[in-house]
Amino acid sequence: MAYEEALTVVTRNLSSTADFSTRNFHFVTLQTDGDAVLQTSAGGWCLGVAQDATSTALTQGAMPIAVAGISKIWYASSTGSTLSVVIGNALQSHTNGQAIAAAASDNVVGFALTAHSSGAAKALGEMLVVNAGIY
Repeated sequence: MAYEEALTVVTRNLSSTADFSTRNFHFVTLQTDGDAVLQTSAGGWCLGVAQDATSTALTQGAMPIAVAGISKIWYASSTGSTLSVVIGNALQSHTNGQAIAAAASDNVVGFALTAHSSGAAKALGEMLVVNAGIY
């Protein structure tokens, strides 16, 4: 069961084009105007993890984002691929804002606290959010 603990959270305005209605616990980055959007660049810089992508948060135009602590995170579907994650792996964003094991020269958002098997469907897990920078 996924859990969260001791989160440091910031609240950011959402981009008018951001759709987080199905993106709770996905990686978030910032546009040049400072508004939050889903990270869709594999290995790109992330502010943190979306925490309350509910209709209430979305209609208020702002959303809390975990920037440190233990957070839930969606691991990317690895069906037909080798996107496995083991506990302790550095994590980066995939092109859909979900977590995958970090590759060299990518931005590390945190570290896996749960494993995700190669060939598995998308799954909710836990990570330690630290925003470590380039791997």
